[in-house]
Amino acid sequence: MFNIAVIGDDAKQTLFHNISSACSAYGVVRLSKRGLHRADFRIIKESRIKAGEDYDIVVLGDCLYTELSGDTAASSQSNSLIGMSAWRENFCGTKLPKTKICILDSGSKNAVKLVHKNGLTALTCSMAAYDTLTADSIADRENILISLQRDITRLDGTVLEAQDFRLNLNHDMPIYPMLASCGVLLLCGIGGTTDGSVLKFP
Repeated sequence: MFNIAVIGDDAKQTLFHNISSACSAYGVVRLSKRGLHRADFRIIKESRIKAGEDYDIVVLGDCLYTELSGDTAASSQSNSLIGMSAWRENFCGTKLPKTKICILDSGSKNAVKLVHKNGLTALTCSMAAYDTLTADSIADRENILISLQRDITRLDGTVLEAQDFRLNLNHDMPIYPMLASCGVLLLCGIGGTTDGSVLKFP
């Protein structure tokens, strides 16, 4: 079972819902501890993160609190969030839970700063040419070209070589949640082979 935490999501829980949906196409998803013996993926919202818990993957959104000049400040989007989450109470918004790797949008200054501050390994996603995971063609949602632009080490220790593969979507999905969902699956050993692999999201 893979433990995945989503931190800094927007008020609509866009990242959480899209990642959960993508993973459900490839295994049993649990959103709580109930029935974990039958789960392939356990995906945790920010509000349910507990101090001392380790996660295989932490996915960062842009609605993060970061330390600026010694003060806790909100990102430009975080005013839409309701209240202070358990993660912010436990970690003061500056210390991430223990994890093997973080997935983030390289355009999110708060996320980049947070990963750097915690000294964590990162898989970056965006439409920028320098990111690890990007999309070259998004016009046709049933035939999106995803580019893994450098080798990555999966959670099982195997190396996945840089390559292009196809993504098939049944509905529109924002760019970053789409790429972050691909990143989660690739790290978990799903998709991304050199024989023209296709990922499909429900």
